[in-house]
Amino acid sequence: MIPAVLMPIIQPLLANGLNLVANAVMAKGKKVVEDKLGVELKPDMSAEDLARVQIAQMEHEEELMRLRLEEDKLDLAELEVRLKDVGSARDREVSIATSKDAPLL
Repeated sequence: MIPAVLMPIIQPLLANGLNLVANAVMAKGKKVVEDKLGVELKPDMSAEDLARVQIAQMEHEEELMRLRLEEDKLDLAELEVRLKDVGSARDREVSIATSKDAPLL
């Protein structure tokens, strides 16, 4: 979920095809991305500001993609933990239901 405070910054980035920058902001935060790219990200960016961000995105594409991969790895690890949790709960329910002491329905 995207923090509401970042939405005014992320929306214009996405609307202008600056997906790598928007993803990096969501993954690492506005300040980190500004420091890496050397540009200021603000809600009311002019066409000139967006052009600067686009140039920075092209110049730092490899780093931005690496940040995206890091975020994807974290998402995958979180999903694995959730799936293990659901799996163990399901296994517990099956063992209870098939137990010799299970109540008969």
